[in-house]
Amino acid sequence: MKRSMRLCMALCCTLAWGTALSLPVFAESSLPEITLVEEYEAGPAEEEGVPLHPADISLAGEDGSRILKKTYLTEASVQPETLVEQGLVWQGCAYEYLDVLVEQLPDTVETKEVTQTAAAVSESGSLAEIAAAQDQELFYEKDGFTGTLTLDAAGIVVEEGERETYSYPVSDTREYPGLASNDPALVPDSILKDGVTLSLSGLRWQAEGVQPDGSGLPSSYTAEASYSGTAQGSRTGAYHVLLPYTGQVSRTTPGQVKYTLLYGEVPPQEEPSLLPGLLLGAGFLLLGGTAVATVAAVKRLPEKGEARDEEE
Repeated sequence: MKRSMRLCMALCCTLAWGTALSLPVFAESSLPEITLVEEYEAGPAEEEGVPLHPADISLAGEDGSRILKKTYLTEASVQPETLVEQGLVWQGCAYEYLDVLVEQLPDTVETKEVTQTAAAVSESGSLAEIAAAQDQELFYEKDGFTGTLTLDAAGIVVEEGERETYSYPVSDTREYPGLASNDPALVPDSILKDGVTLSLSGLRWQAEGVQPDGSGLPSSYTAEASYSGTAQGSRTGAYHVLLPYTGQVSRTTPGQVKYTLLYGEVPPQEEPSLLPGLLLGAGFLLLGGTAVATVAAVKRLPEKGEARDEEE
């Protein structure tokens, strides 16, 4: 009987150990990793100055699954690969990268009216002469705006500069008729003209008539005298001129690139249930307990029979 009891206990232990070995074992690494989109580390796109956060996020259904769309507006130099997120989880669902849609947005053109003033120096104070002597067009380039400006002749401003003293020659010619002889002493050696004293610089004689005494000598002389001198004057040395140029200029800003990254929903993996294994183990344990109870009952039966024989 003792041998039968030990055999039953060994059988129960073996069944219990086998039940424990048959239960499924789950590794911790097999559990899916959950990543919140709002909690991210700076990626390559952010290091290059491109915002990592998308301009728009939307969900669309397709063939029973969901497509997550993340739209970015970036410069053309940005590569879409730098915007792809790995292990993306959105609203409790996992997504994997599928494809990218690229759209080149149109350029932006800005225009405005500008006036630019140029400075110049002119010897003449005449607006017409100044306008004719200047460039009629001026190229404009500032802050990305470019264009051609035209001279506004009506808006020219002329300012006188400092006055300067200068010298200029003055000349005159005088005739002295009816002179008795061609003696230079009969001709003034200087004259006054417009407040300037001129000196005798040349003399020409012309004989007039014949003496009545039959000598053949001229009856009179006419002197043609030339006078010259130097006068002083003052004038504006130079005119300072402001030249206004006006026109329309424009600036073109290259259009951005619109990247739409598509992520497909990843079907969730079903975790194995522990209930069947637990029920099976409990059944084996119950069976083992029943076997132990049966062996104990069998053991007690002979002992009662022996006692009854002794009494008899």
